[in-house]
Amino acid sequence: MALKFPILLVDDDSLLGDILNRACRDSFPEASFSQVSSALEAISYINGLDNRGQKLILLDIDLGTSLNGFDFLAFLRTHAQGRFLPIIILTTDELPTTIGTAYLVGASSFSE
Repeated sequence: MALKFPILLVDDDSLLGDILNRACRDSFPEASFSQVSSALEAISYINGLDNRGQKLILLDIDLGTSLNGFDFLAFLRTHAQGRFLPIIILTTDELPTTIGTAYLVGASSFSE
């Protein structure tokens, strides 16, 4: 049996997790997605991992609340284990300032 590759999806679109699971079923069956819909949920999730957990984070910037993806990204970069996780920003916002801020705050990659 293949080892799981746990991925945290931080996005307020509940359908995205299902789409990713279906897309990875054949091409990346090791992928195991956990989804939270807000920065506060994501912070609680990361704080509860206790040195075990995610290998990758897929992060939306606009989470529809006062705390956004940049806030969660800033938290991760100061977290003992979270600072080592690769983070891919998923967004439809392609403004140069958004892209620059994502990398400045600590994103590993940016996808629109």
